[in-house]
Amino acid sequence: MPYIAVANDSIKRIRFLRFLNAFSFVTPIERMGHSSMASGHIRKMQALLNNGFNLMMAGAPGRDFRGTEGETIYSPLKKKPIRKFTELCGLLAILPGIETVPFCINGTHEFYRQVEINGRQEMKFSPWKFFVMFWLLGKIKIKIIYGQLLVLEGKSRAEATSIIQESVLNLLDIY
Repeated sequence: MPYIAVANDSIKRIRFLRFLNAFSFVTPIERMGHSSMASGHIRKMQALLNNGFNLMMAGAPGRDFRGTEGETIYSPLKKKPIRKFTELCGLLAILPGIETVPFCINGTHEFYRQVEINGRQEMKFSPWKFFVMFWLLGKIKIKIIYGQLLVLEGKSRAEATSIIQESVLNLLDIY
C-alpha cells in the first residue's frame, strides 16, 4: 500500500481519510501557511521516498467549487477543470533516484453532492453515493489513468511541477 499525501483539512473532513490516517497510510500536508509544519511533512515524504516507499499525491485536489480565480486550470481539449499544482510535487520529483508517474482518477467527483454553505456552492461528501451507489450497486465507475514514467532529476522545482501538471492535464482528456 502506498502512502498518500493528503491535505490536513481534508483528513479532518472526510471519514475515509481519517480511517486511513489511523493506519498510517496517509501523510498529512498543509495547503497554505504553517511553513514549519509543512517542512516537517516534506521531510517525512522525502524519507518515505528515500526508503523505497511509494507516495501518491493528490496533486491538484478540488475539482469542486473551492478553487479561487486564477487557481483553476483546464485540460487542453475537453476543458476539464483542476487546480494548479503546487511546487511540492516538483520538489519531491527532482530528488535523486525518484521516478514520477502522473495519474488521474476520474469518477470520484460522483461521491459528492453540490450544496450551498454560507451563500457559496460547495461539494459535500455523500456516504450514500459512496457506500450504496459505488460499493454495493456498482453504479459509479472509477477510472485510474496513468501517464508515462518521468525522471525529473536535474530540473528545477518549477520545471518539474510544470511537466507533471501538463502530463496530468493531458490525461484528463483521455476519458
